[in-house]
Amino acid sequence: MKISFVPLNKEIENVVPPPRPAKEYMPQWYKEMELFIGGKKQYSNGSISNKTAKLCMPFGDTFSTGYIQETWCDLYLNAREDGQIEYHFPTSPELVGFRNNDPNGSMKIPSQFCQQECNWRQPWSPVLPKGYSMLITHPLNRVDLPFHTLSGIVDSDSYIVERFPNNLPFFLYEGFSGVIPAGTPMFQMIPIKRESWYHSVSLFNESNAMKNIHEVRKKFYGAYRDSYWSKKDYK
Repeated sequence: MKISFVPLNKEIENVVPPPRPAKEYMPQWYKEMELFIGGKKQYSNGSISNKTAKLCMPFGDTFSTGYIQETWCDLYLNAREDGQIEYHFPTSPELVGFRNNDPNGSMKIPSQFCQQECNWRQPWSPVLPKGYSMLITHPLNRVDLPFHTLSGIVDSDSYIVERFPNNLPFFLYEGFSGVIPAGTPMFQMIPIKRESWYHSVSLFNESNAMKNIHEVRKKFYGAYRDSYWSKKDYK
């Protein structure tokens, strides 16, 4: 399948980096994470007791799925004591803005965030094949970032993002003051196929459960990767 990213004006085309595969934004803390706490395997009660998240393939897949839009310049954000957010960026195009909240109808902002809703400006519009939508969300498992981008699903096979500037909401953590450097992941985009689903509920099958548990536990680690995992490819 092919995805295209379309710039929303000529300046963006010339100066704003387009979205790139998420695997190129692997966080440094994940790269440096050891496979085993302390570096050496520790065996206890028939298993390895000091494995880290680096051995969890579902966790690792979140850093290589879809595409990332990065900030195209430095961004200073300051959560002031009066609850307002101050921002500065050194060059155009505009990187962030504010939403004009209706206090009687806007979504309640959780207490760990500043009580002012910010917006990323989305510079490139994704174009997907027929039948696909785009999940736009906070960079997955990037709890180290000082903000949280909200999520949305856009039918990007038929809808092209409105002209720049547009709005993609995010919340800033209370008390943050500092510079978010150019090249920081702003949001992650994951194409999803639109299909109709129905659900059912099955009875517990003890025999199948025993077989599945044995299959995934017959190795000290790596059974999921070797027997179940499929490589995801985004270029």
